[in-house]
Amino acid sequence: MRSIRLQCSNCGQQKFIGASYYANGTYYVDLTCVVCGDTRDIEVKKLEAFLKNIEQKNRLKNDNKKTNPK
Repeated sequence: MRSIRLQCSNCGQQKFIGASYYANGTYYVDLTCVVCGDTRDIEVKKLEAFLKNIEQKNRLKNDNKKTNPK
């Protein structure tokens, strides 16, 4: 699996995914920026769907490069 770098909307630097935790019947992870400390909590299911969507888009983009080199 490839690595996907998440970018902070506040300062543009990298965000990292923290450990998952359980609250209010749902599992969450926090995304924290290395530089400015901006943090967001997101449901694990939503994050997995988001990352899967990005991975599929990257695959299509790479397939198009192979079949249509410019």
